[in-house]
Order: sequence, then C-alpha cells, then structure tokens
Amino acid sequence: MYVDEPMYMEQAKIMITHEDYSQKTYAKSIGWPFFMKWFFITFGINNWIALYLSSILGGLTVVNVFLLAYVLFKKENIALWSSFLFSLISTHISWAVSAENHMSSLFFLSLSLWICCLYIKEYKLKELLLLLSGLAFAVQFRPENYLFILPVFYLLIYKNKKYFNIKNIALILIFLILIIPNFVRIYSFQVIESHQDALEKNVQSEWNPNFLIKNSKELFRNIFLNYAHPFVFSFILLLGIYYSFLYNKIKRKHVYFLIFSSIISVIWIFPYYFYGNRFIITTYLFLSLYAGLGVYFVLNRIVTGLIKNKKHQKQIAILITTLLLLLFFPYISRTNDLWLPHALETKIPELAEKEVPKECIVISEWPVIFLSTTNIQVLKTQNFLDNNLFNSKKCLLFFEDMFCDGTFDRSPNCQRIKKEYKTIPFLTYNITKEEKDGVLKKEYIFHKLIEKY
Repeated sequence: MYVDEPMYMEQAKIMITHEDYSQKTYAKSIGWPFFMKWFFITFGINNWIALYLSSILGGLTVVNVFLLAYVLFKKENIALWSSFLFSLISTHISWAVSAENHMSSLFFLSLSLWICCLYIKEYKLKELLLLLSGLAFAVQFRPENYLFILPVFYLLIYKNKKYFNIKNIALILIFLILIIPNFVRIYSFQVIESHQDALEKNVQSEWNPNFLIKNSKELFRNIFLNYAHPFVFSFILLLGIYYSFLYNKIKRKHVYFLIFSSIISVIWIFPYYFYGNRFIITTYLFLSLYAGLGVYFVLNRIVTGLIKNKKHQKQIAILITTLLLLLFFPYISRTNDLWLPHALETKIPELAEKEVPKECIVISEWPVIFLSTTNIQVLKTQNFLDNNLFNSKKCLLFFEDMFCDGTFDRSPNCQRIKKEYKTIPFLTYNITKEEKDGVLKKEYIFHKLIEKY
C-alpha cells in the first residue's frame, strides 16, 4: 500500500455502494477502478483482491508480450525471447504486487496493440470496431496510453486509403468522442493543476525545461547503464534495434510502428521518472521486443554461422538462457526487499476492521486507507482538530502510521494530537524482517484518546 492505491480502491467501492468520495476530487484515470469494481462485486471489497488482481494481470502481460512479438516478427523464437526477458525485469515484478494501475494499464495496452497489429491488414468494419474498442478501453487506465493512439492510427493509414470511407470515419469519430471525457480530466490534473500547484508552492514544475533535461539524462543513463537490468540487456537491445532494419520478415510499417511507440513511451516519462521507476514499465514492453530480436540475431546470425551442429546450437541457447537468469538474478532479488512501513500499512485495514469496535471512530491523517475497503468510521486529523470534536464519552482512536512517523510524511497534526491529548495504546500492529545486521521491526499504533490536557 503506497498512496494512490487506496484512492483507486475507494473509487471502485463507491461505484458499488454509491457512497460519497472521501477526497476532495478524484482526478485519476477511471479504468482501473471500473475494472476492479467487478472483482469487488464477485469476491468482496478487500484490498487483497486488488493486489491479487494486479499480480495476475502482471503475469498475463507476459503472454501479451509474446503475442505482440509474434504478430510483429512472425517467429516463435523471437516471441519467446521477448516475453522471457520482459518477465525478468525487476521493475515489472516489484510493481506487479502493488495495487497501482500500472499492471492493469500495461495489460490492456499490450492486449490492444497486438490485436491492432493482427487485424490491421483487414479492412472490414468489425475488425476496426474490435481494434478501436480495445484501444478505447486501454486509454482509460493511464494518461500515457492516449499517446499510443498516434502509432495505431499511423498503422491504419500507412499506404492505405481503404479506411477512408464514411462508415470507418464515423466509427473513428465516435471513438474520439468516447475517450474525450477521461482525457479532459487527466489533462487538467497532470498538466494544468500540476503547473499551478508548482507556481503556488514556488517549486519547479515537472514541465520545466531544466527539469526535463535533467530527468532525461538520468533516464537514459539508467536505461543503458545497469539500473533495472544488466548491461547485457542494453547490448542485445541495441542489436535488436539494428537488426529490426535488416530482418526481412518484419514489415516496414511495423518497424516504424515500433520506433514510434518506443519514442512515445520514453518521452512521456521525462517529467515523471524522478518520482519512481514505475513510470518506465511501459517502456520496457518495447525494449523487451527489441531485446528478444537481439538475442535471435545473436543465435541466428552469429551462432549458426559459426556452429553448424544443431545439438551444439541448442546447447548454446540453453547456456545463454542460464547466463541471462544469472545476470538478472541480483536485480530480481531486490524485489524481495520488503519495505516494512508499506507492507504493514497494507495489512492493517483488514485486521483493524475485525478488531476495532464498531462504535469507535478512527482519527487518521490519511482516512482513505480505511475508507477504501472497510466500513470503519474515520475522521481526518485536520477535521478533528479544527472542529474540536473530542468527546470523552466517545471511543476515539488516533492512528499513528507512515504519514506521521516520517516514512511518507511527518504531519504536524499528528504531533499536535499527541501533545494536546492524553492517550493510551489500544491496538498495536507490527511486522519484522530478518537482515544480516539483525531483525528490523516496524509498528503502528491505534491510540485511544482519554482526555484533553
């Protein structure tokens, strides 16, 4: 559990319960909550449902990578190498166990892209309807997905005038109308409000040219110099880019489609890469396609040219597979580094719903943690303090968590409550992790407010 996840879960919840949204406004993409809603209806409203669903979609994305590579390159071996390499990317693995919207976004984006590449040669209305429906759904999950409309439309019109008939144009116009509402909301949030907020706080905007230049240098350094993958991945990636212009089974329009899509996936994250490696997950979709082509180039052009024995060629392929696993292992092993505060924050809502008495009101700096998937009564610390809502006859529990202890924030409201009210521990939750230097422990406490000093 980080910050945005409970927002998505609460939005999914209120689609079912029709409650009021606890935040000022919901400015995120609507696709992930809408999709999550159906699983909440089926399995119950619980944050673990969102986490498991995200993990499943992360795994299924590997299948989509295989299918996209196969449609583009017409070779099973290239598709297998591409999906294999993508499955080793530590950034993808680590965020697959989060309820953020990256896994669902990437799954539906990759699904729509391989469907697009598969059916683009057909000129029938039903194929275009399938293509546009998949893309229209995919863009609802993350803002950057809107940009992939450009390479898809490029494929539609590449040396092809058959799409320019009244029915197809009408269908495309309907598609554009359907995706506009979500686009207006996220554009307002991501660009306009972000820029205004930066001006008010007198900080550098994400869209500031100096920030973009600095971020782009850091991004390229990390893509090619050992950040989330070994250097050999960067090497075979470059080989794949080179070989994509020589490989005669890939159509020219698909070469340009790949280049166009890769550039878009990189340009989008210039303003945001500073905030975390999760923004590069979509880029790895395309990097893995090129890397898979690069491995095939090594085996097909170099190894087969030097070694004629089929048995020895297979042994070389097994050796390369083993070597890649060994080289990726240090990066994958990092995903096991449990971030204790967030791991504990993830467990608490479900546990607290069972143990906090129904008559008690929880005072929290981040109420959405509970409101997203539980029926616990919650007040925001600011509201409690501003309105002087203390009543000694009521059961009031102050939840001191990562928004109070400096892990994510160190809110002055938390310090004020501890300073102005006498409290006693009511519920304590903890988590431990063994390390070489000893055992790390983290605990969060529900304090019962007894009296005001």
